[in-house]
Amino acid sequence: MTEPAVRDAQVRQIGNNTCEHCAILPLFEVGIAVVVDPKVIDAWACSGWDGGDIGHTWGITACKQAQPCGK
Repeated sequence: MTEPAVRDAQVRQIGNNTCEHCAILPLFEVGIAVVVDPKVIDAWACSGWDGGDIGHTWGITACKQAQPCGK
């Protein structure tokens, strides 16, 4: 399509159809914040959002000594 008015009408029709039938428009985003106690947790390889909860508990490394794990 080389005529701007025809191209504009086509793009608007595609956009309206997409918005009405299949588009998800997020209104806001909630970030993930994790705080750990260094006396208990040595490291946690958290890969981020996993679709509904802050999981990834298999990536936690516990501090196995009396003194706090330090870096």
